[in-house]
Amino acid sequence: MVSHDSMKNKIKLLKKKFDLTAIAITYAEAGEWKTAENYLDKIERLNESKNPKMMVVALDSEFSSETIEYAVNLADRMHYDVLAVNAMPRSLGFSLFQRRKNTLLQKKAKEFFCSLAEKTQQYRIRCESIVILNDFRSQIKKLLSQIRQIEFVLVQVKKDQNFSLNLGVPVFQIITGNPQ
Repeated sequence: MVSHDSMKNKIKLLKKKFDLTAIAITYAEAGEWKTAENYLDKIERLNESKNPKMMVVALDSEFSSETIEYAVNLADRMHYDVLAVNAMPRSLGFSLFQRRKNTLLQKKAKEFFCSLAEKTQQYRIRCESIVILNDFRSQIKKLLSQIRQIEFVLVQVKKDQNFSLNLGVPVFQIITGNPQ
């Protein structure tokens, strides 16, 4: 078991070492050190690529087949890398942590990203995936500031869902019926 002081020191170090702490710190504070480190590794891998990038966002659901087809075809034609983001409500994410159900969180993340990851792999498109728990608007802004060359954001929304993001890059909506 990690002592309280040890945990505080690790969190302080993580805050100092990386500017993109909001996502990693959320997991680190919940004791999910491997998840926090994994996210930082994903961001580093994306920044190593010279390709422009697009962010594809789903709000607490799997990516629909329409979103996957559109995003992958566009990424393939434009030679873009993909950052797939699922914005999970804070209450659901923290309830998964509080129960210490790491496998449940991992299973949920796999469900959200599985189809998109498989499709990008078929096309040999670099794709990284991240689940965000806090205020997704501020988290997306932080991701945009930390990952170089994100050209635009695609957001999957349901019919009749009003959604807006005020970012420094173009934001496009993909309207879906029922996510699959």
